[in-house]
Amino acid sequence: LRTPQTYRQTDSGRRPAPRPAPARHTPPHPLHLARTHIHANNICIFESLTQSLLAVANIDI
Repeated sequence: LRTPQTYRQTDSGRRPAPRPAPARHTPPHPLHLARTHIHANNICIFESLTQSLLAVANIDI
């Protein structure tokens, strides 16, 4: 009975260890920089769209 309990404890200990490992492997540095660059471009596009919408609203008023 003690051996399966220790085996279960090792399984419970092994499960959280691989979870942070793939999280670290998923975001490499170049892709992360590219994602932040694309995100910044999306923010610029969103700001330009909001400015255009505000300009159209001012023209309509």
